Amino acid sequence: MLAITLPHLEDHPDAAFDDLRPMIDARAYGTLADHYLFLFRTLAARRSQQPTVWAERSGGSLTAAGILLRRFTKAKLIVLLRSGAETALSLRDYAPGRMAIWLWKYGFGLIDPISPTRHLGRGVIWPVLSRMDRALPLNRILNRQPSLRDCGSFWSALMQRGEAALRNHPITTLRHADLMSDPVETTRHLGNAVAGSAPASWVGQASKLPQRRRSRLLTLSPQDLDCLLEACASGEAAAERLYRRGKS
Repeated sequence: MLAITLPHLEDHPDAAFDDLRPMIDARAYGTLADHYLFLFRTLAARRSQQPTVWAERSGGSLTAAGILLRRFTKAKLIVLLRSGAETALSLRDYAPGRMAIWLWKYGFGLIDPISPTRHLGRGVIWPVLSRMDRALPLNRILNRQPSLRDCGSFWSALMQRGEAALRNHPITTLRHADLMSDPVETTRHLGNAVAGSAPASWVGQASKLPQRRRSRLLTLSPQDLDCLLEACASGEAAAERLYRRGKS
């Protein structure tokens, strides 16, 4: 909350946290989803007197898709698809992403960061990793980049599990490439999918947010690029099926 959520929403995140605490403490016993919905509504009300939509960008959310759908049965799901090879390189260059890949490869099924029921987002694994830190050189593990094949294979496994979790649920799919090439139309499509409308003023502001960056793929040799694309092939096939399902 203090490290990520509130700093993105509030000018004074510590003060906002102090405001929220008594309201959360005063709540009666309820489900985890009830508490989250209360928090979302409360934070939205701080931004607007008549909030209508809360859009939550859940990191690694394909891993948690099944749990999210069970907890938030009325949620509208937007799946933003990005190049598998680019995403795999982003994971390689991001310390938590590297940790997830190493755990996925060497967890022997006991520690699976993209398990539908025991994924990293549930937080169950963090106390275990904290205790393991005394016995394993986690910093050295985090600083070591997985192979390109492992990065691509991890991304493919994530896409396949996400596709399975979303199989019987309506989705809207967008492509990052379309957001870059036609930000106005893609943003308008996003607004209509989430809120049923896309006011021109909002589209004008939101469509200016995406930033084009130099592709990481340009740093790879032809041999390394072929290796990465091969490892991402099954994930790209899953992404294409998701896109066809949700593009209408």
